[in-house]
Amino acid sequence: MQTEVKTLISKILKIADDRSSGSLDLVFSVFDAFELIRNLHVDENAVQPILKSLDVLEVKQSGFVSVFNVVSAIKNILLDSEKRNLLLFSYIDSIVLYYNDLSYKQVEYFLNAGLKSHHILLHSNSRSIKYFLLALRDSGADIRKIYQTVSLPGGEGKVQAHFLERENFSVKLINDDGIADIIQYVDIAFLGADLVLSDGFINKVKTAEFCKILQDNGIPVFVLADKLKQVSLDNTEYFKNKLLEITDKENNPLFEMVSNRLITKFLI
Repeated sequence: MQTEVKTLISKILKIADDRSSGSLDLVFSVFDAFELIRNLHVDENAVQPILKSLDVLEVKQSGFVSVFNVVSAIKNILLDSEKRNLLLFSYIDSIVLYYNDLSYKQVEYFLNAGLKSHHILLHSNSRSIKYFLLALRDSGADIRKIYQTVSLPGGEGKVQAHFLERENFSVKLINDDGIADIIQYVDIAFLGADLVLSDGFINKVKTAEFCKILQDNGIPVFVLADKLKQVSLDNTEYFKNKLLEITDKENNPLFEMVSNRLITKFLI
């Protein structure tokens, strides 16, 4: 088996155990891993071990509908022995292009609302949020300060804060119980979503609590997601239950349901 294939499998298994990245970050990590074999001929001997590693990823991260959809598509493509590589990277490139364009479309939609976005509150770690903020700044928005929660359990808010700092945003990391101390400075909040349902969405625990505080203080809350986070009615309970049963090593739940009544608007 080629060294690149072995490395690919190792990376996929590592992604399967990732509990700090958002669902889209996981998707893009999968895409980055497959770049290792873009220029290789992947024969049948290599396909089966790759499929087994994707099975592990699918089981461990299948609550995330974005991950589930991508892994399912890649597995189906790998089973096509005739045009495997051509189809695989055509698919990956099309999804990357979709998400690269999405942030700018969301920004255009948001700017039409005419809201202030100088001082922003964020919770958890979301690729949708990170790239939306980059696109928002590119549009000329005056983003002066970002308040980022640590986002316990897990603390993945630190990951998002470090990303934004590297992109030269002014970021203040705050404890989850410290929102009351900074709420007076906040203009707006942006949140991600791991699953969008008819009556709400699922996101990191404490999201509902923070939304209530923001609502009580008259601060708008926008939830960013893509249409792939919406599932058919038949699949709603499956993905909802899979997400809500995910816990950390101490058995603390990581996700919760948030009512649509607690937010201002979705940007989908």
